[in-house]
Amino acid sequence: MLAHGANDKFVGKNLIEATDVDGTYYVKDRVAMVKAKPGGAWQEYKFTNPVSKKIEPKVMYCEKQAETAVCGGIYK
Repeated sequence: MLAHGANDKFVGKNLIEATDVDGTYYVKDRVAMVKAKPGGAWQEYKFTNPVSKKIEPKVMYCEKQAETAVCGGIYK
């Protein structure tokens, strides 16, 4: 993780094996997604909303930039 807008504790960590509450490997899936669709793709998973502190559905858009996945997301 090179950057994170809501939690700087993630920066510098290898989160490839991270899963959401449903067992989805959202980082691993994201990496595979940008390799397969470098022009951009959407991903859905569940993550803790930093405002509500609740686990909520999230939609993330990612594009490949060089060897990095650049993503931004919103909560549903």
